[in-house]
Amino acid sequence: MYDVAIIGCGVIGAAAAYALSRYDNKVVILEAENDVADCTTKANSAILHAGYDPAPGTRMARLNVRGVALAKEICAKLDVSYKQCGSLVLALDEKELPHLQHLFENGTVNGVPDMKILSREETLAMEPNLSEKVCGALWAPSAAIVNPWEYALAMTEVAVRNGVELRRTLTGFKFIGEQIGLLEAAGEADRYIFGFEESYGYLSGAHVRDKDAVNATLLVCEAAAWYAKQGMTLLDAINKLYAEFGCYRNALHSFAFEGESGMHTMDAIMKQLRQTPPTAIGGMTVESMVDYNTAGTGLPKANVLEFRLAGGAKLMVRPSGTEPKIKVYLSAVAPTEEAADAINDTLGKAASALLKA
Repeated sequence: MYDVAIIGCGVIGAAAAYALSRYDNKVVILEAENDVADCTTKANSAILHAGYDPAPGTRMARLNVRGVALAKEICAKLDVSYKQCGSLVLALDEKELPHLQHLFENGTVNGVPDMKILSREETLAMEPNLSEKVCGALWAPSAAIVNPWEYALAMTEVAVRNGVELRRTLTGFKFIGEQIGLLEAAGEADRYIFGFEESYGYLSGAHVRDKDAVNATLLVCEAAAWYAKQGMTLLDAINKLYAEFGCYRNALHSFAFEGESGMHTMDAIMKQLRQTPPTAIGGMTVESMVDYNTAGTGLPKANVLEFRLAGGAKLMVRPSGTEPKIKVYLSAVAPTEEAADAINDTLGKAASALLKA
């Protein structure tokens, strides 16, 4: 029996597991991807914000300031890349100077240490390459940057060494249902809370073994009611998430290989990609390749190759099991839908060239 189940192993899940692993309890992490920090965490800005922006008196303000200090301690303890470079909020017009004062007052109430409002001369002395239009700046020396992948991975590794269990599942409700069944067999069905998959399926509670649209609709209504109390619509809420984490867009391309030689051509392409993987796709550096047909992924073997690209994009290649086709799955993240779609358009053209090679 587990005392705590953590859903997802991005930086928040990793930090929760790291903190809980110091105590005498049994913790499990459930992660749908093939590695930790494989979604939002790997594509974030890597900035540890000082804490002058949240409204004073809020939980976010308190945890922001405390979190920056804790992150510095954890990175030092776990040997994670960290640089306390500080941050500058610039005023490029005299009309923007009152906003700097507002942020300074916010930060003072929130407990952000050693902030200072700089004059134009002080700002340019600190950063000579700034625009000549700068009129002043808010300097917050406690802000820092960190390697988010290292950060999440280091905390997860410590948590696992301290006894936390990390489970990985393939996409699909049959695998989520399998986890529910295992919990029921152990007399722990009440520990299952919520499951979801990439094909827009959701299940709250263990009453069925498949996605439940009726149940999900009620959850959406509940979310709409909660956001309405905050003066927000669901569209406002999702746009806020996009603004914070970026827009994730996916695309699918299928390439047919007809005729008697089609299957042989597909096998040859997959063999070539494994033996001489590309170093760049669509102008984006290939940072790593995952071969799901080998041991070590923690998942059942499958004839799938995943190329992780600079900037958080992905390209996955999978021969169809029923048709003479190779399917290429694309994923991109960018500040706007248009920018993410443009990345996928570039990757789609690159995939066509790649499979002809």
